[in-house]
Amino acid sequence: MWTFDGNLNDFYGIFNAGPDNGRTATYVYPGYTGYGGALSLGLHGTSQSVSIATFLSIWHVSFTLEAWIYPTAFSWTYGGSPDNALFGQCQSQSTDRCLHIILRSQRIYFGFYGDDLQGNIAFQANQWYHVAYAYDQSTRQQYTGTSYYQFQGLTYFGHSGWSYSISLWIYPLSSSGGTIVHASGGYGTDGVGNTGWCLPMLGFSSSGALYAQTTSSTSTLIVLTGPTVTLNSWTYVTITYSTTNGLRLYTDSTLQSSSTTAFTFISSGSPNTITLGNGLSGASSIYCPQGSITSAQYQGYIDSFSLYSRELTTANIATLYTTPQP
Repeated sequence: MWTFDGNLNDFYGIFNAGPDNGRTATYVYPGYTGYGGALSLGLHGTSQSVSIATFLSIWHVSFTLEAWIYPTAFSWTYGGSPDNALFGQCQSQSTDRCLHIILRSQRIYFGFYGDDLQGNIAFQANQWYHVAYAYDQSTRQQYTGTSYYQFQGLTYFGHSGWSYSISLWIYPLSSSGGTIVHASGGYGTDGVGNTGWCLPMLGFSSSGALYAQTTSSTSTLIVLTGPTVTLNSWTYVTITYSTTNGLRLYTDSTLQSSSTTAFTFISSGSPNTITLGNGLSGASSIYCPQGSITSAQYQGYIDSFSLYSRELTTANIATLYTTPQP
């Protein structure tokens, strides 16, 4: 782990780095956390990089690389593609021998050379982003991701037909697609395998409309269309479900849409996982229909998320909406 708080040392002192090309490392203060520093690259010359002198072996192992980055510009550096390098370990430019973790065309990009992945969201300059790149050696699967929060072991929520409610405050910076609340469970360890189950519960379509969704069978979605939410402003969103009233969607305590008939919610049958701010892969499976929500990073803020094991009433929602507010 490299904190870049005024030096290039590994937190544990094992894989300390040093500047390349005879340059001196430069830093900006504060970093993302509001204290300490951040390594500054490219602002003082086009050939700035750092290298780890001690060999860091990631051969035949699983690994994850994550970082907070603040791109100030996007450059054209390789083969006509606008690449900005974050991390690389390259033996030769041949299949599976050149690990490169970069931004390409302003999107996260993860490749071993010849079997690469690229993200969907175009990054903008002068904004902080959390990026994560993961490789599972046992399954030989790669994953690229950005910001999300996840919690697991939701046993009650794994039961079909049981009532639930979800409420949260959102402050979207963009509404051009993105998953706000995603549920997963089932037989796969990440809930998204061929026999897994997952559900984009709340998010935006590519046109900016807010949608709430749930499942009435392993391959059928109940979809509610909500309003176009105001950007750069807080909105209180609530989803409720019961076998009596079906699915309902509220914004700022006002009912916006409800299912036309009662139905039984079909869950995974095992403890579920909730992911906030992003979805999981696996939309090609019949157990994970995407519906009207665009699978992409949600861009904005989330506050006061709650999951209830009952259907909230209109009076409950009105009380929650008024106290407290972000």
